Order: sequence, then C-alpha cells, then structure tokens
Amino acid sequence: MTEVDGTLTVLGPGARSTSLVPLEEVPLTLAGISSHNIQNAMAAASAALGAGLPEAAVVSGLKSFVLDEETNPGRANLYELEGRVVVLDFAHNEAGLKGMIEVCRGLRPPRGEIWLSFCTAGDRSNTILHGMGYIAGRGSDHVAIAELTHYLRGRDRQELIDRLRAGAVDAGVTDVPVFPDELHALQWMLEASRPSDLVAVAALSQRSELFAYLRERGASRVGPKRVRQLVRQSRGKARAAAG
Repeated sequence: MTEVDGTLTVLGPGARSTSLVPLEEVPLTLAGISSHNIQNAMAAASAALGAGLPEAAVVSGLKSFVLDEETNPGRANLYELEGRVVVLDFAHNEAGLKGMIEVCRGLRPPRGEIWLSFCTAGDRSNTILHGMGYIAGRGSDHVAIAELTHYLRGRDRQELIDRLRAGAVDAGVTDVPVFPDELHALQWMLEASRPSDLVAVAALSQRSELFAYLRERGASRVGPKRVRQLVRQSRGKARAAAG
C-alpha cells in the first residue's frame, strides 16, 4: 500500500497497481494533509485487504470513519467559531505536536495566524520538554502553555513551565503566557485572535469541557466536505505565495 498522486494505491506483484481511493475522500487523512493519518489509513486498509475483505468494503470503511468528538474524541476534532478554525488534538508528545501543527498549517485560512496552547506530563525528560516548547514555537505564530496540574508526576510545577517556555524562547517566541488549564487557554485565544485565524488546543484533561464550551458558544463541527474546502483554500494561498 502506498500513495500515488494523492490516491491510496494497492501495489501488486511486479508492476501491477490498483487505485483504491483518493485521499481527499478519506476523512481520517483530513483531505490528505495529515501524514501520520495517511499512514494509519494505509495500515488499516492493508490489514483489511490482507484479511480478505473486498475492496469495496475497505473503501466504504475508509470513507465513513470521521474524526469527531464521538468516534475519536481528542484526535483532530475540528470546529469553526466566528470565522476561526478550532483544532482540538491530544498532542502531548513531540510526534503528536508535530502532527497537530501539520494539520493546523494545512487548514490555516488565507492570511490567518496559528494560535497554539500546549503542555505535557511532568515525567517527560528535560530534553523532551525543551523540544516540545521548541516545536510549538517554530510551528505557530502565538504560543501559550495550558497547565496540566494533575499530570505533574513528581515534577515541580514551575520547573515544568520554565522548561517548556525555554524551548519556545529558543524558537524565537518571547511572549508565552501560562493558563491554569486548557479551557482558560482556549478562551484567551478565542478572545485575542482574529476571525481569520486558527486556534489549536493540545487537549487532554478537559476534552469534555472544551466540547461543551464550543457548543455553548455556537461552534459548528467541520465535516469532511468542509475540510476539503479549507484545505483547498489554504493550498491556494500557498501557491499564490510561491508564485
């Protein structure tokens, strides 16, 4: 299984290959912008085909699995609120944070900025903590730390903040506000950002509260069709900038 020209493709013996489904039609991949979820889709499709399921059933499964708060809570759950795209994702290690930022960049509206709040558990190594701060700083326009006080796991609260902030500072970010939890960070970012921006929260302990808050504010979920529209708009912006 591989990707050929934006399509999941089954490789057969010799030079034989069969186009399975365009990535744009696989909601898990977010219209093809999420590389780790493309790999997940490949693995799932390969396993299903290897188990003998017909291609039509595999394609149906790939097209029907969506990343929403019921089927996959905390994994690239997408909303729109007052002109802003909102991303909620687990993202509490370096790989997860890179994947979240990849999604944010692929969905960012034209002329929009990325606002990101993040944190992690205290039992991560000093190198990982610094690295996460650096990744957050390099990958977004505005960075905030949303504390996870139930996940300190023996580390001093202020030391955790300082190490995360130091990584962001090394990435060139001098202003890194700290909030007591994810909900307060989201509220601040929604207030400080503009309607054309993207707001992202590395959500863990308050996922239910974040979902409820967004519903109360009148946020709409971003389904597969709207994801494709946002990705095309963002790609159009990138092509215009390159030209």
